[in-house]
Amino acid sequence: MTVADATPLIALARIGAFSLLQDVLKALVIPPAVFDEVVTHGKGRPGAPEVQAALSAGWITKVAPAGRLPGPYGGMHAGEIEVLSLAKELGFPALLDEKIAAARADREHIIRFGTMTFFDWQRRWAIFQR
Repeated sequence: MTVADATPLIALARIGAFSLLQDVLKALVIPPAVFDEVVTHGKGRPGAPEVQAALSAGWITKVAPAGRLPGPYGGMHAGEIEVLSLAKELGFPALLDEKIAAARADREHIIRFGTMTFFDWQRRWAIFQR
């Protein structure tokens, strides 16, 4: 399992590569703030229908963190705070691209990777699937 932030979900949907998340990672968790950013506020934009379909299919699960990482948050948005809080709480890696959130993940000893690393993994995964 991996806890995903909105930016990678939207980016992968925008380029038609959203399904690679299920192929490679099998299952994702998103916190409510990420759901709101992608689906509620992003209605009609890339990512919204894909996340809705993945939730219905069961390979994305929406989970609220029990608590929040202590502040200060240094410019992180609600989704990033919830992603890191949930990743730390569950012991899962975080999929996120924002530098501020990545730096905080490193300070909190949360394993994290971004969209470009995910593409590298996907490429390697595809080679082994042949």
